[in-house]
Amino acid sequence: MTEQTSPSSSPILSLSLELVYKILDNLDDYTILCSIRDAYKKLNDIIDVYPRYRALTNLDLYCKGIQSEGAARLSYPLKYNTTITTLNLYANNIGAEGASYLASALSYNTTLTTLNLSGNEIGDWGAMYLANTLKNNKTLAIIDISGNKIQSKGAQHLAEALQTNTALTALNLGCYCDRSNNIGKVGVQCLAEAIEDNEILTTLNLSSNKITREGAEYLARALHNNKTLTTLNLKKNQIKDEGVKYLADALRTNATLTDLDLSGNEITSKGARFLGDALQKNTTLATLTLSSSYPGSNNIGDDGVRYLMNALRNNNTLSILNLANNDIGDEGAQHLANGLQNNTALTEIDLVNTQIGAKGAQYLLDALRNNITLIKLDLLCLASTAHGLRPPMLELHDHIRQRNESMRYFQTRNEEAQDQVDASADDTIR
Repeated sequence: MTEQTSPSSSPILSLSLELVYKILDNLDDYTILCSIRDAYKKLNDIIDVYPRYRALTNLDLYCKGIQSEGAARLSYPLKYNTTITTLNLYANNIGAEGASYLASALSYNTTLTTLNLSGNEIGDWGAMYLANTLKNNKTLAIIDISGNKIQSKGAQHLAEALQTNTALTALNLGCYCDRSNNIGKVGVQCLAEAIEDNEILTTLNLSSNKITREGAEYLARALHNNKTLTTLNLKKNQIKDEGVKYLADALRTNATLTDLDLSGNEITSKGARFLGDALQKNTTLATLTLSSSYPGSNNIGDDGVRYLMNALRNNNTLSILNLANNDIGDEGAQHLANGLQNNTALTEIDLVNTQIGAKGAQYLLDALRNNITLIKLDLLCLASTAHGLRPPMLELHDHIRQRNESMRYFQTRNEEAQDQVDASADDTIR
């Protein structure tokens, strides 16, 4: 926006400072930033000391429908703004054109650290515009471009940027609210080669990108050498057991990854065995998610639990294990119980919608008599009947309340059963 020098045509400038502030109080941040500021120099001077403007660090334009035109209006003030550190433009349909305007602004901006462009259909061209800026930008640390129809070409441009960028710590290329990217195995190969020697990126989300077994192999190669990545989300990528084998081999030697999400990847007990073998060597992974995002997408079964828990008898680092929606029954619960008798690291286990019955509850009850480290147990399966908790779960709940002071969260299936838990519990029971 071109700044005006003659204030005579603007009645607002004849008002007192108090009245101008009252007008500004009724305007949203976007309007002040894009329509009011830079209209006149004198008005700029007023806005620069306006308390709300000076304190503006988070500009949230979630689902405001600004489109590419709004992104163009925003780009000019964003170039020289020195207060905004977080910009949320989720679901504004800015497209590749809007991304180009923002990329231009980021070439000048030196304060923005977090940018959310999720669900804006920027595509490969938009990814290219942002990537070109990221090559030289030294402040943007977190960028979310999930659900933007980015394919392998866009991933290639981003990979090139990662080879020279020295600021980006988190990149989200995953799926959000049924909107997805599709970088495929070609795109993930480019990214894997880039992060192999990258010393800045700590978080990478590639959920729902159809990277398949080949993509998992490329990432595993990178993990053998990468020394900074701590969080990797590979949810719903058709990796299967063969892809898990590559990742498991990398986990044997990788010393930095702490959080791995492999939910919804058609993993069976075979894949769980690969992971179990790796966990006997790995000393850094703290969170492992193997939940099934829809019936049958992961199914490690009772045997898979056995492989994992045998490994966790002596593992001292894995603290969160998510096995929700897997076909795990009483035998699997027995394997869990056996492992919990010796394990001193697990703090949370998610067994939502498994097939554990009364016998399995008894196994868990016996194991928890001596375990003092588990603080959260999700059993949204056998926990209730139409009349509340079944007897084994009531006994398990009573034990948790009376004998295992470390347990803080015990989740039940429905509101009626939860009311029964809450009626006999303090605020430590959720």
